[in-house]
Amino acid sequence: MISGKSCEWTNDPLNEILLEIKDKKSVQEILNSLDGQYWILIFNIKFKTAYLAVDRIGIFKLYYKTEKDTLFISTHPELIADYTGSKKIDLESLYLFLSLRGIPAPYSVFQGIKKVRPGYYLHINKKNFSEHEYWLSEKYIFATCDKNIDDAQIYLYDLIKEEVARQTINRNNSTIGIFLSGGLDSALLALILNNLHCEAHAYSIGYLENRRDDETEDATETAKLLNIPINIIKPHHNDYIDLLENSLTQLPEPVGDASFLPQLALTKFAHQETDILFDGTGADNIFGGLSKIKANYYADLYARIPFEIRKKFISSLVHKLPASRRWKLTNWFRTVQKFCEGADQSGYLRDVYWTRFINATNISKIINPHLIPEKDVAFEFLVNTLIPEFPANKELLPTTLMSMRGIMPWGSLHKLNIIQNMTGTNIALPFLSKNIIEFGLSLPDDYKFYKGKTKYILRELARKKFPKIISQRKKGNFTPPVGIWLQDGFKDLFWGVVEKSEILNVEWIKVLFEEHISNKRDWQLELWAIFMLQIWINRNNLYI
Repeated sequence: MISGKSCEWTNDPLNEILLEIKDKKSVQEILNSLDGQYWILIFNIKFKTAYLAVDRIGIFKLYYKTEKDTLFISTHPELIADYTGSKKIDLESLYLFLSLRGIPAPYSVFQGIKKVRPGYYLHINKKNFSEHEYWLSEKYIFATCDKNIDDAQIYLYDLIKEEVARQTINRNNSTIGIFLSGGLDSALLALILNNLHCEAHAYSIGYLENRRDDETEDATETAKLLNIPINIIKPHHNDYIDLLENSLTQLPEPVGDASFLPQLALTKFAHQETDILFDGTGADNIFGGLSKIKANYYADLYARIPFEIRKKFISSLVHKLPASRRWKLTNWFRTVQKFCEGADQSGYLRDVYWTRFINATNISKIINPHLIPEKDVAFEFLVNTLIPEFPANKELLPTTLMSMRGIMPWGSLHKLNIIQNMTGTNIALPFLSKNIIEFGLSLPDDYKFYKGKTKYILRELARKKFPKIISQRKKGNFTPPVGIWLQDGFKDLFWGVVEKSEILNVEWIKVLFEEHISNKRDWQLELWAIFMLQIWINRNNLYI
């Protein structure tokens, strides 16, 4: 139990808050009552005890290190590394970054420095150091939504509207920004901002090099439908080189998400007019919008074909096709190849395979052999995101949990947290509020995936609010044409960074690069992650 005097709480998620609690409560009760984005430090002065925690979904990151009788805490691990005099690379984290395109807690890229796990708190005193779970997602997983699909849609809409209203309170006379991609989720948030009579401005980004990656036409159509102004930027790839050079030392850890630079550029642009931007991140993860959900459905059908036919004929033929994200047809070939590779796995192993960014075989060729950990820490981590049993009507939950616990905090949320800190902009994430996550976990499978439709409850909700074309749109995420960048403006920088690496097998990287530019196999996102890892290590002077 802890006690003390109350202190003022603000709605600004960028504030780092030292919290003192007025009434006697357990730490778990206090943390469960909080919502939004936060890291928190609680002191019990009388008993010389401290508690550390971050928000339940892992938007904020908090790093720590214990050394003798000293505890070091920071939102930027390099400060701890500088103070303690060690910038050695954690090799398991290196492996995890390439496997998952991010480094999950409790790991960090710095050896000996850890991250607080989302939904957990650390209890620290002079004698003990222990970790405890405060947000028990299993409680909501085993809860059953008692609403029919129509009532559930209305209830979900009201939850989203309440959360948007909460985050726009006291902003009646200021501009409210929203990242507007070509997708459904940001369109729904824009509609709600309109219904709340907010002065909303939409922001979107396009690419000069490749129209297929450009979502600005869809974003413009949505903005026109809602009668809200939209601002669109289309930077040249040279602008991104400058932006990367200027941001490297501000990144607490490497960023594998390729949309980081475009979204950073867009946020900097939008910050001239607003200090808050709404973002639809989380809707796919919580409400069944992940491509793996549809892949699992088709994998069950594919498994009915005899194994010998699948392996010798179908898979063999598919892997002879050119696979590249550059064109629509070759991108479909690439998707089918990955589907065939994972579909032969059983149960949750399918999700593990499809969730991994780079598989263990390829990582063993990318990293120098003596730096590869003895155990497959990525496989172990992903399996540990699951729970032993799932309700019979919630077979999609392994996919949901693997994404929500295993990928999202270290991918898209890591990116957005860094952008917030670099620009001073509040990025509001309504779909990741406590009530919406918990409601989403309580829903049965057929509210999320029905008759081949992903994200069914949100699509049905949008169908009643928008023209059909918007409710059927695929996910938008500002993914840039990095494959073209690597062949053009970033090519010299890429090889200048990679060719002298002590970590990477440079000869194998050359093979990947040649396969990529010849369109034999698509490696653009993998090459980009390798590049971002090595350039971050170089600029921050880490060593093996």
